[in-house]
Amino acid sequence: MKEEDDKIIAVPSNSSDRILDIESFKEWKDCYPASIEMLLTWYNNYDSSGQNVILGIEDETVAKSIIKKWQL
Repeated sequence: MKEEDDKIIAVPSNSSDRILDIESFKEWKDCYPASIEMLLTWYNNYDSSGQNVILGIEDETVAKSIIKKWQL
């Protein structure tokens, strides 16, 4: 059975700490789609076993629900 390993990518709340001028997943997807493709390529290749499967990329609503699920 495969293990699920969620990854959360966050935007710093302080705008001066941001590398990209975005505040949401939609802005990231709309303004910097190539960076998402680069990230997907990296995740598909960083583990030499070749068994990584990306099930999807979701927005901040899903990320918050995943974080909430793991809070104690």
